[in-house]
Amino acid sequence: MRRSTKTTKILLLTPPILLTYTTHRFLSTLEAKYPPTDPTTTTSLGLRTPRNPATQHCPAIDVFEARAVPVQSLLKRYRTLLQAHPQSPPITTETTELENKEKKRETLLKAWILTFLNTPPLLHEASIFNLFKNRTYDPGDTGLITFSPSTTPSQKMLKEIPILNDILTIESFTPSNPLPSLLLSWTLPPEPIHFFETLSRWGYPFRLMSGGRHELSISPIYTHNGEEVVDVRFASAHDYEVIEHEGGVDSQKMIPRWVGRLHRGYARFLLHAAVGDVGEPVKILL
Repeated sequence: MRRSTKTTKILLLTPPILLTYTTHRFLSTLEAKYPPTDPTTTTSLGLRTPRNPATQHCPAIDVFEARAVPVQSLLKRYRTLLQAHPQSPPITTETTELENKEKKRETLLKAWILTFLNTPPLLHEASIFNLFKNRTYDPGDTGLITFSPSTTPSQKMLKEIPILNDILTIESFTPSNPLPSLLLSWTLPPEPIHFFETLSRWGYPFRLMSGGRHELSISPIYTHNGEEVVDVRFASAHDYEVIEHEGGVDSQKMIPRWVGRLHRGYARFLLHAAVGDVGEPVKILL
């Protein structure tokens, strides 16, 4: 009887232990491949500033970077995405044979934006969201028209584009110096936020964020091993409400550390998948 109980316990505990160990190894590998980058030199002030600075704080900003991505590989991926979309404008020689440095950086930024927004994990996430929302498995607008070579929409128009079924809102598109970037925002529904705020008032040690921002950016072009390359980045920032009875900013409640690690791991995974779509080696060993 005791042996049967012991065997049952082993059978019940083995799957979660294996899952935890495998997840830890996978996250550790991604963390080693994409270490955190200094946000003060690689992100915009818009990413680092809460939506409502008077009532919110932004306790952590995460930036992950893939270095030395070949310019020609990024442009090739850009052409592939545009050619696969029936409504995209035709690609002219000016799209790839760019003489103007600023125009070239804008095109490379658009290439990185479309590469990232059209990675399979993100497309599946948006499609699943739409399946619950509209009962249709479709990723929605992935930016293939908005960020085509011949399109330069106004900032007002950008804010009205429902990227990935309205999961993300475009806050700004800055194709020129000093930091070519796309700033996106997102918000959580008020119901889960208020639910966890109520729990925290009863002593629960954690709370949800209210929303946050993502930023896609590229570095200046430089030469590596005889070819033109850029560094591509994905950054995230979360906004939390400042609750008066919790004290100062340093004592405000947040999501658990292990949940934060999963968030950062997913961000690294999206970057990893996008760089893989460009054609760079992306093998992950567990």
